Amino acid sequence: QFEQSLRRRSPDRSTATHYLSDVRQFQRFCPKPWLDVTRADIDAFVDDGQAQGWSTATLQRRVAALKVFFEFCAAETESLDRPNPVQPRRHAPRRGQRLPRDLSDETLQAVWLVIDHPRDQVWFTLMLRAGLRVGEVVGLKRRDLLSPAPATTPARLRVEGKGRKERVVYLSADAYAVLDRWFQQSPGGADAPVCPNRRGQPMTVNGLQERLRHYCQLAGVAVTCHQLRHTFARQLVEHDLPVATLSKLMG
Repeated sequence: QFEQSLRRRSPDRSTATHYLSDVRQFQRFCPKPWLDVTRADIDAFVDDGQAQGWSTATLQRRVAALKVFFEFCAAETESLDRPNPVQPRRHAPRRGQRLPRDLSDETLQAVWLVIDHPRDQVWFTLMLRAGLRVGEVVGLKRRDLLSPAPATTPARLRVEGKGRKERVVYLSADAYAVLDRWFQQSPGGADAPVCPNRRGQPMTVNGLQERLRHYCQLAGVAVTCHQLRHTFARQLVEHDLPVATLSKLMG
C-alpha cells in the first residue's frame, strides 16, 4: 500500500523504488510492528548506517523515507495522535554546502575533441549549451524541437523537467547545427528519441554517463554531466543574463 501511494504521488520518478528499499532495510534491522518502533530504534539505525560508512546523502534519504512511511501508517490506521518516531533534526545528518564546480574552456575542448559519435555530440551540446539535466536529455523526443534556428533567432526546444514541469529552452545556430547534423545522418519520426541507443530506444541515464566517462578517459580529464549544466549557467551569468531568467531556463 505504501508503494502504491508513492507511485500515485510521483508516477514518473524513482522515489517509490528508493523509499521502499530504504524501509525494507530498516525492517530487516528492526523487525518490530510499526507501532512499537521508537525514537531510540531510529537512533540505532542511523548510528549503524554511519558505522557502515553510508554517505550523508544516503542517510538523509533513508531518514526521509522512514518519516514518510510512518506518516502513511498513522494516516491509514487513523492513529494520527501517535508521534512520528523519526525526527529529521535529530536523525538526518547535515550535509555541508559545496559550491558548484564548473569547467574550464580547456577541459571542455579536450572532451569535445574526442567525442567521435554525432549522437554523443548532441547530448554533450544539450547539457553544455542548453543547461539540460541528464534525465531531461534522455527523455527528449524529436517532436520536442519546436523550431529550427535561422540566422537571427535561436531554435526552441521543449523540455520536461522535474515534477513533469515543461519549459522552453533555446539553442543558438551552432548548437542547433549539431542536432541537425545528427538528424540528417539518422532519420526518425516525431516520437523517436533524440538520443537513441543501439536498439532505437532512449539512452538510459547510466548509459549516457558511461559514455561521458569513456570520453573523459580518452581526454585525461574528469567531467560530470552536472558540471556541464553548471558551466552553462556560469557562462550566461558572465554575459549579464538576469538570474531570474537563468532560473527559468534551467527549470
